[in-house]
This record gives sequence, C-alpha cells and structure tokens, in this order.
Amino acid sequence: MKMLRIMLGVLLFHFAISCSHVNTYWEMTTERGVTKTYLETLKKWTRTESLYSQLETKVHLTVTRKTKSFYDIYLDEYARIYRLSEEEKKRMAEMEQGLMAQFDEYFVYAAMPNREANDFDSSKSVWGIFLLSEKEPPLKPVEVRRIEKVTPLIEQFFPYVNKYYGICYQLKFPRTIDPEKPVKLLFTSVFGEIALSWP
Repeated sequence: MKMLRIMLGVLLFHFAISCSHVNTYWEMTTERGVTKTYLETLKKWTRTESLYSQLETKVHLTVTRKTKSFYDIYLDEYARIYRLSEEEKKRMAEMEQGLMAQFDEYFVYAAMPNREANDFDSSKSVWGIFLLSEKEPPLKPVEVRRIEKVTPLIEQFFPYVNKYYGICYQLKFPRTIDPEKPVKLLFTSVFGEIALSWP
C-alpha cells in the first residue's frame, strides 16, 4: 500500500511538471507571434487583386503600402520581438524616416501559374508598373527588387506570403506625391491590368 502511494505521488509530480512545461510553451508561442494591432494595421494598408481568364487565375497580387503609420507599428513589433534598446529603435526609425522622405515604398507578393511571367524585376519584363495620382503624371518605379530569400521574418510580418507559389518584390517610387493623397498602383501587361488603390 505504501509503495502504491509513493508511485501515485511520483506520477502526480511528473504530471504537474509536464503541465507546467505545456503552459510555459504556450505562453512562449503566444508571445512570439505578431500582435493583433499589427495585423489590423497590415490589413488596413494591404490590397489584394487577381486577374482571371476563362475562370483561371492568371495573376494574384497582394501589396502593402509602407506608409508612416504602417512602419510605426511594424517598428514597435520588431522592437518588441527582438528586444531592441531605445537607442537601437531610434536609429532604425531615423533611417526609415530618411528613406520615406525620398521614396514611396510597396511590398509586393505576386503569384502566377506562368512562372516566367513573374518577372517584375527584369529589364525585359512583360509588365509595366506605374503609380498614379490625381493631377500628377504617372510614375515608374526607381527600383524593383526581387527578394531572393523569403525568411521566417517575412513570413511572420507578411503572413499572406507563400514562398512555394509566389515571389516577393520591393518597389520604390520617387517621393513626389503627398503621402496623404489617394494613389493607385497599376500593373499592366498582355495578360491584362490590375489596379490597387489606397484612399
């Protein structure tokens, strides 16, 4: 009887420890991801459109406009996850402010069944890309950069990305348009046109 009590005590002890480990792991995983506030801000500045032909999806685009309000929340999340010091966070903010003064930036995820057509960064691309705004001439990007490696960081901060189906790009346009004014990002090709608008 005494031996049975000892065995029960040991089992209960190990059960309590295992529950503690599960709870700790759950707390860790819930703290690792991005917050609801970030995801809501991402949704606010993200647009998605598709181009169809005879019920087949030819092109699927998801684009995030990297405005100041978006970047402020992004930086808060990044600083929280990577535990940046105030000085480190300040340096990142200053660097980004300098870039935002010069460029209007967009993060693009493009998925196409025809992989050869997913060539936004090519000098011979089948696509034309323009930024349109009222009373302003169309702008061409000064940089179209393919993101060669989709890291876990990108997948966390831009959860609509699927690296097995699409390609990510960074677009930069010259900062000639007031960031508070509505803009339209136009992708045009022999397949058709896709326009994404931000109020």
